[in-house]
Amino acid sequence: MTTDLKALAGELQALLSEGRETDATARLREALAAAPERLPLLGIAGPFFSVVGLHAEAIDAFEQLAEASPQDPRLLMQLAAAQKQARDLAAAEGTADRLLALAPNHPQAVALRADLLYLQGRYREAFELIAPAARSPTAHPGLVVTFARICRVVGKAWEGVSALERALATPNLPSPLAADAGFQLATLYDNLGRYDQAWEAAARANAAKGARFDPDVFDRHADAMLAAWTPEAVAALPATEPTDLPLLIVGMPRSGTTLVEQILAAHPQVVAGGELPDLSRSVICLLGSMKTDPPLLESPVVLAAERLAEERARYLDRLGALAAVSDNDPDIPILRVTDKMPLNALNLNLLRALVPGSHIIWCRRNPLDTCTSCLLQHFAGSNPFVYDPAHVARFHATLDRVMAHWQAVLGLDILELPYEGLVADQETWTRTLLDFAGLPWEDACLRYHESDRVAMTLSNDQVRRPIFTSSVDRWKHYERHLAPVREVLDV
Repeated sequence: MTTDLKALAGELQALLSEGRETDATARLREALAAAPERLPLLGIAGPFFSVVGLHAEAIDAFEQLAEASPQDPRLLMQLAAAQKQARDLAAAEGTADRLLALAPNHPQAVALRADLLYLQGRYREAFELIAPAARSPTAHPGLVVTFARICRVVGKAWEGVSALERALATPNLPSPLAADAGFQLATLYDNLGRYDQAWEAAARANAAKGARFDPDVFDRHADAMLAAWTPEAVAALPATEPTDLPLLIVGMPRSGTTLVEQILAAHPQVVAGGELPDLSRSVICLLGSMKTDPPLLESPVVLAAERLAEERARYLDRLGALAAVSDNDPDIPILRVTDKMPLNALNLNLLRALVPGSHIIWCRRNPLDTCTSCLLQHFAGSNPFVYDPAHVARFHATLDRVMAHWQAVLGLDILELPYEGLVADQETWTRTLLDFAGLPWEDACLRYHESDRVAMTLSNDQVRRPIFTSSVDRWKHYERHLAPVREVLDV
């Protein structure tokens, strides 16, 4: 059985590496249905379903595993993480409480429980829970990172700094933890107005990431894509029925996409999908491999009608499933489902082929502010271009060039939304947003920060506050460090 499990795991990984998520999912479901004893397979199924975003199946797998081994903290951790990923924070809290009852001093359990409170805006409770463990001289560095993030929002930034400095002095600290702690230290120093120290901490964290990105190679692929996607190539795409259900929010990371989604999510006829990986996975699937990171669909030649129909159905099924499980009023029809994966900007050619009629909001922000914010933040996804000043500036310039081309050739409805305009005049731009999306006016969109919806991105605590303007011209605090960015962008 062990050999069979290893072989299945290898097969699934190979399919995912080729972008064949649908085939991998079908293969795993087939194996689960055929297995005389499902339990050993669930150890593969739980993580797999989490990775591909099938939250209900992931939770089901981890629940069965935890029921079979109720004294295993690792399984409860996995279950709580899957529930958190599915935004079922109440269920995740219950699982975390079970875990703490089993292992009261487990650092990951304490950090998880505190993080769940933080995500709900219950900052003081989170602080009181995690502080005793974090103040220990032997506190786990991962727990300290969570503690420091909470310190920032409860007026204890200096305590967070001290805890992080101790954690970073840990001998042989693994690079991922060094990056986590370094970026959080940068955030605290930034909040305290210690901008040079913030930049230094972020520079060390960026180095610890060890990310690899070659802007010359990426630009060559982008150039090839733009050359191939001519107006004639677009006109020759297989005919597809338009739908206006998808509402994409794209742009550079840290350009205001989370804020825009939160405003839209306050509308009763909108479901917020968050950062969906589906379009980039479809690109990898259609290409058979991942040639660049982020992936680019360089040629329309691979878009056979049958393959397009499969990918279209999968994408619309995902959006439909999100609408079906939303907590919106069931008596009010859902008109739009948002997809705020910022780098879908690079894949709007595929969107045009799959679902013409989609609306796209292109979030734009002062490039110096955008690049500065990217360099000071730790991203959960790959984003290999954000860890070097020249690289993030080169990528920004390329993304702008790609978007200008899409505007010229794809025939999609694209609204350019300036971050600075939105924070200066929220009502005017909110009306523009809703009109563009074909939605009636809704006062609640001006009070988006009162929503119970949880944003699972870096901007979580920011979107719990009313509009603020303090992030405008943030780059000026770091002006003396930004020569590589300014040289690339010529600003």
